Amino acid sequence: MSNHQTKIEYPYRDSSPIIMPYISIESGKLTAEQKKELIERLTATASEITHIPEQFFTVTIKELPDENFGIGGKSIDEIKRTYKP
Repeated sequence: MSNHQTKIEYPYRDSSPIIMPYISIESGKLTAEQKKELIERLTATASEITHIPEQFFTVTIKELPDENFGIGGKSIDEIKRTYKP
């Protein structure tokens, strides 16, 4: 079992143990509305697919500053500054 999962008793059907899913997403800066929508939709979709009730899901969002990650040897901050559509 990974350190992001907790075994619990499932109270809705029988006493079969289930895993409490943990969803984590990393991204750049997001608005409060974007975070709210991500949490709601990730939870709903995962619940629908796994048939685990939504209240068992934990969702975390980690925002990373553009200068803290990169693509192709350049920081996202640098890519954004030099991007020409």
